[in-house]
Amino acid sequence: MMLWSTDTVPSILAMAGMALPAPPSSKNVEASLPITMAHTPPDICMMTVAGQLFTLPKDDVAAVATLREARRSWVSAAIGSEADIPYRCTAAVIFVVNQADFQRIDFVALPPAPKPKAPKPR
Repeated sequence: MMLWSTDTVPSILAMAGMALPAPPSSKNVEASLPITMAHTPPDICMMTVAGQLFTLPKDDVAAVATLREARRSWVSAAIGSEADIPYRCTAAVIFVVNQADFQRIDFVALPPAPKPKAPKPR
């Protein structure tokens, strides 16, 4: 049986999407910082935070710095994406958000892009 230290458990729970409740503060606890994931085949993973686009893992240091700055105002982050994002991209974004010390990470399913309408026959 493996025993976890009290410092490790909150990190594990946050990574599993079951973060502990944030302590009361003056931070924005009602809404989450929106983060959008995207994937360009064959293997480009991207995330958008506060209007800034980051390619992972190339820009992970800059993404963590931006998220740490945003962490001053936000307690939680909401990661959204379309359904076809590869797991490695999702894991990369979770890792970067976790490095920025967010207390809670939520997941949001974004609606698929609208399909172009076919012309009606006359």
